[in-house]
Amino acid sequence: MGVAPGSDARPAQLRAAVVEGSGRAFMNGLHAASVVTGPLCVAGGVLAAVGIRKSARRRLTATDPPAAPRSRGRPLRPA
Repeated sequence: MGVAPGSDARPAQLRAAVVEGSGRAFMNGLHAASVVTGPLCVAGGVLAAVGIRKSARRRLTATDPPAAPRSRGRPLRPA
């Protein structure tokens, strides 16, 4: 977690309150980040699964022959 801000010049009670407050602030931020990140990861997984399934279905039902490979702008050299 790191070191809580403070100095030895402060009274012990105030120093303990600063350490406790810093710890709670860190844990609240960590909790908020996980609450936001968790559902976003699940949503991304669902969207990826749906997209993969749709593209696989499209490939299986396509009646056109596969396209010839492209040369990416460079002329093809004979073998």
